[in-house]
Amino acid sequence: MLEISGLTIRYGAFLAVGSLDIVIGKGDIVGLIGPNGAGKTSTVKALGGLIKPAAGRIAFRGRDLAGVPAHERITLGLSIVPEGRGIFARMSVEENLLMGAYAFDGADKAARMRRVYDLFPILAERRWQAAGTMSGGQQQMLAVSMGLMAEPEMIVLDEPSLGLAPIVIEEIGKALIRLREAGVTVFLVEQNATLTADVSDRIYVMSNGTVLHHGTAEEITRNEDMLGALL
Repeated sequence: MLEISGLTIRYGAFLAVGSLDIVIGKGDIVGLIGPNGAGKTSTVKALGGLIKPAAGRIAFRGRDLAGVPAHERITLGLSIVPEGRGIFARMSVEENLLMGAYAFDGADKAARMRRVYDLFPILAERRWQAAGTMSGGQQQMLAVSMGLMAEPEMIVLDEPSLGLAPIVIEEIGKALIRLREAGVTVFLVEQNATLTADVSDRIYVMSNGTVLHHGTAEEITRNEDMLGALL
């Protein structure tokens, strides 16, 4: 589904990501964990077309994404949910969801809304509420739902647990499992090792712009010394 090979990202002389290799198969939940400054968000921005890599290749469903503008990547089936939620605070929940489907004029947007409301019923209850007045957890559910309004084949989530209470993080984890059951491939970029291990098939551990280790969730979580040092 997604193949990242030799990805290198620089900000001037600063090397943010160095020769990153990641492979994600269809229907997988794959985690990328690491501390602040590891290069995780830079990787997400490169996937979304928001920054141009210095080197390397990103291929989605066999297509090289070099030169594909950010606004076109979502129509290919790749949806990005950025760190910090990125909702429209003064707009209602329903208006935010419609913005998530802006690139799909002929789509049955009502049907798409029903599906995200099934995933997060609280959003249906708050559909006319201004998004900025909801709790942080509800705002994160909305951000994920906006990404799902594109009905992507793959969704990339950057730090979805940031600032959330443990009970809300657990609910986000359950939603990710339901997404996989619905056939959506998930790339989970996180600092929260517990959430990542609970839902992921495989995990990449990143620090200082490089992957130090990758393996199954069980293999990664057994290495407590490594996780403790990194996170």
